[in-house]
This record gives sequence, C-alpha cells and structure tokens, in this order.
Amino acid sequence: MRVFVSILIVVGLSLANIMNAADYKIAVVDYQQILKDSRQVKEANNKLRNQFKPEQDKIIAKQKELQKEGEKYKKDNLIMKDSDKKKAEEKLYKMSVNLEGMKQEYQKKLVAAQQTAMQKVISLVNAAVSKVAKKGKYNLVLIRDAVPYFEKDADITKEVMAEI
Repeated sequence: MRVFVSILIVVGLSLANIMNAADYKIAVVDYQQILKDSRQVKEANNKLRNQFKPEQDKIIAKQKELQKEGEKYKKDNLIMKDSDKKKAEEKLYKMSVNLEGMKQEYQKKLVAAQQTAMQKVISLVNAAVSKVAKKGKYNLVLIRDAVPYFEKDADITKEVMAEI
C-alpha cells in the first residue's frame, strides 16, 4: 500500500509540474543577427574606424618607410662598407621593433575600444529583450544559438530589433 501511495504522489507531482510548464511562455532571440544588423553596431564601427584611422595611417606609413629602407639596403649592401652595413642593419632592426610596438599598442587600444562599444550595444539589446519579453509576457528568453529546435513564432528577434 505504501508503494501505491508513493507512486500516486509522484504521478500527482509530475502532473502538477506538467500543468505549470504549460503556463510558461518561452521565446528565442538571435543575438548574432541583431549585432550584425543593428544600426548601433554599424555606428559604433564607423566611429571606431574614424577614431583609429590616423593611428592606422601612421602604421601604414611606417611600414612603407621600413619597406623602402629594406629595399635600399638590399640594393646597396653589396657595395657598402661593413660599418655602414652594420648601421643600416641596426636601423632596420630598430624600425622593425618600433613598428611592431606601434602595431601592438594600436591593437590593444582598438580591442579595448571595441569591447567598450559592444558592451554599450549589448546593454541596449538586453534592455530591448527585457522590454519585449515583458510586453509579450514571456517567462523565459533563450539565445538562438543555444536552442537546437524552436517554433518560428517563438522567435522575437524582429521585435527586439524594432525596439532598439
């Protein structure tokens, strides 16, 4: 009799959970599409491109200068004195090291600026997702990449895009 009562309790609890699950409204949002298509991301990218263009141009100019000096060295090294060769090699080495330092510094600044810009956009997207979810009375919103299957009517990406 105890076993029978235990089974009834388990079945009853399972049915209660199934009934509660039916009340859940779940949505899916495609963050990659939003980030790819959003006006805010495009504006942030344009701003970064304009902000970092002068530094990028300096690096390109230094690369051309290094290449020019390297070509000059290749052309003249057969007729150079040993002391002049050594000076030219040292100059090329210093230019190369300087250029690599400039590239690394540029890359660090660019990555930091991109992360800051993306954090702002993601905050906007998260706020829009919350607003759409509350408006649509969704209990749970999942990221599209984490869901192997969903009904198309569960996708709220377009609504989120409109909200941003």
